[in-house]
Amino acid sequence: MISYLKFKLPEEREEFDLALRAGRAEIVIENLFNWIRQKRKYEDKETVSLEQLHLFLVKECEESELPL
Repeated sequence: MISYLKFKLPEEREEFDLALRAGRAEIVIENLFNWIRQKRKYEDKETVSLEQLHLFLVKECEESELPL
């Protein structure tokens, strides 16, 4: 199966940019899920501070070149 996304530029530039970033955002979410799983399973932590979560997300977004 072949699928295409078609955008009318420049009118749909925002939607086009969003579609380009979606794959990178999925990776960030997957990495977050795995990070939380690792904390719970291997570090025996049931809670994570908001500061830890924030720092992790900032780092992941920067590495994936996602705008904050």
